[in-house]
Amino acid sequence: MAEKEGLHQRLKQAIVWLKQNKNILQLDIAKKMGMTTVGLSRGLARCKEKNDEDFIIKFYQATDEIFSLDWLLHGTGEKFTADIKKAEPASATPSAIDPSSAVNAALAAQMQSIELLKSEKATIIETHARELQVKDDLIQSLRDQLAAKDQLIAEQKARLVDYRRIIDSHNGISGYPFPIGAAEGKKQPNI
Repeated sequence: MAEKEGLHQRLKQAIVWLKQNKNILQLDIAKKMGMTTVGLSRGLARCKEKNDEDFIIKFYQATDEIFSLDWLLHGTGEKFTADIKKAEPASATPSAIDPSSAVNAALAAQMQSIELLKSEKATIIETHARELQVKDDLIQSLRDQLAAKDQLIAEQKARLVDYRRIIDSHNGISGYPFPIGAAEGKKQPNI
């Protein structure tokens, strides 16, 4: 059981190192392994119970072979491959590993996504508010134009009434020697 516990701890150390030194989150590793973060967490938990070599090899490949496969599987040899050969930071020692760091990293990534979505939502709302304001201004302008036309129509109707009165007042007094319509050959009714 001690070897399996050590395997689990080595995998957690690798994840912490990747997060701190390469800014690679558990989510990124899971995607490269072709699984979800939940699947990765379950695989890590299985490594407490048994030595799942297939899972460890997928992990090894997903982390671009930064860590030595012998170190991951058995805890022997160099921690890093010959290409990397970097000293491990002091904060990533087994006693300093925060078991919830992978969960916290996933939560931080989700929170970042949520904040980005909120920002996009605020921008969209602001854009729609501006568009609505432009449309409201256009509607008000059209209402003002309609009111001006209604006023013009009212003035024209008033003039029409005035002209009708003038015409009616002139119809009673004819400036012609014969009644209106007589020139066209119309008979006038006898009054």
